[in-house]
Amino acid sequence: MVYAKFLQHIDGAWQTTYYTYWGGTPSAATLTTPTAGTALCGSTSFTWPTDTGPSAYMLELGTIGAGSNNLYSSGSTTGGSEKVTVPCDAVTVWVTLLSRLNGAWQTEAYTFTEGGTLVKAAITSPANKSVLPGSSVMFNWAGGAGPSGYWLYLGTTGQGSSNLYNSGATTATSATVTGLPTNGKTVYAELLQRINGAWQASYYTYTAQ
Repeated sequence: MVYAKFLQHIDGAWQTTYYTYWGGTPSAATLTTPTAGTALCGSTSFTWPTDTGPSAYMLELGTIGAGSNNLYSSGSTTGGSEKVTVPCDAVTVWVTLLSRLNGAWQTEAYTFTEGGTLVKAAITSPANKSVLPGSSVMFNWAGGAGPSGYWLYLGTTGQGSSNLYNSGATTATSATVTGLPTNGKTVYAELLQRINGAWQASYYTYTAQ
């Protein structure tokens, strides 16, 4: 970067105008820290140079997949660092550093792994293989450490069926389901959880009251 200051003497006083120039070809910024392969956990500083030409930057972190920002989004900034508190759930973190060049955003993508231990979610009530208490039941699951979303299916036609209930993707850890049968039928439950951008399933069975 080259800075220029142009002064002109007008009416006996010096007036100043500033200019900025770049040597070479402007390029998108790249992360300098943390280094590739570092296990992230807790307060983490992300840094990049600010002398390569971009007029602004944006840092995003997510666990849902490339380009996701469910963990953090800095918004547009002219600085060269952001401090982010990263969970310690042992899942993949997708990091995107965006640089604004000639009015357009250009991206540099990185992947890291969180430190810590992954804990999968599991339905805690009603207990697996128990008799459901009635036609309206609240299903609760421990959220675990690492999943970024959940999906609950209930059905009577086999594992994975959803003729009774389909929650859709959610971040909630409970769902109240009504209209359940009370005729002694088997009710199949499937709890999906999103880990490292992919859905993983756990299966449960119940007996209708």
